[in-house]
Order: sequence, then structure tokens, then C-alpha cells
Amino acid sequence: MAKEKKKFFDMEGPDLSITERILMGAFIFGIIGLFTFIGIVTPGFGRFLYLFLIPFWAMFPIIVLGSEGAFSLFITYLIGFPAAKLYMRNTDWYRKAQKDLRTKGKARIGGFTIGSGSTGSSWLSGGSGFSGGGGSSGGGGASW
Repeated sequence: MAKEKKKFFDMEGPDLSITERILMGAFIFGIIGLFTFIGIVTPGFGRFLYLFLIPFWAMFPIIVLGSEGAFSLFITYLIGFPAAKLYMRNTDWYRKAQKDLRTKGKARIGGFTIGSGSTGSSWLSGGSGFSGGGGSSGGGGASW
């Protein structure tokens, strides 16, 4: 009797029909793919998204591709994201967006405007606050 060699990655996804795999794959790869794309093309935001998306690229593709396919895709993500980010840094529009973020605090990428959050304005600026209480019953007041 031949003994079957157990693979290191022997976890398989659920037993789904091809239609269910296509629909799940479109949903999963659509969402994490969108965030991956945003991380690649947005100056100054890529490192956070790269690290944030690692568990998603490690686990969710197992549902659609199985463990071996998901592992291959995960390795591709780990290498491909930084390589694509380095490539994008050398494009003219990326440099312009990076400069606009530094000088103006915002930049237009495609049809979207992104902001660095360091413009100095805030919805809480000024000395306004909330105070309440009093009334005709003589109750105490509260001040925030």
C-alpha cells in the first residue's frame, strides 16, 4: 500500500461550483484589488495598505483558488506590490501628485482628489464649544 505524501499546504477551499467560484472571486478580488490599486497609485499611502492587505491576500483567495493557488498569488502580491510602487514613483504624474500633496495638501489622481490631512484646517478649529443647562427649573449647567 503506497503512502500518500502530505503536502505542506493541504488546506482546500470550500466545495463550490464554477459559478460560485467566479462570483466569489469577482467579489474578493474586486475589493482587495481595488485597495491594492489605490495603495500603488497613491503617494504616501502605500506602505500602510501594503501591510494592511497582507492577511487578506493570504487568506481570502483560498476560497476561490485553493491553498496552492492562493499561496502563489500571495507571493506574487508580496513581490508585485513593492515592484509596482517603485515603477509608479518614476512616472511624471506620480511625481506631480506627490509634489502637490506636499505643497498644496491635496492632489488629483484620475477623477479623485486626495488630501494629506496636513492643511492646517480642522472642523474643530476656533474656540467654540458646547454649553447647556440652566432653564427655568434652576438646574445646573454643563460645559464641554
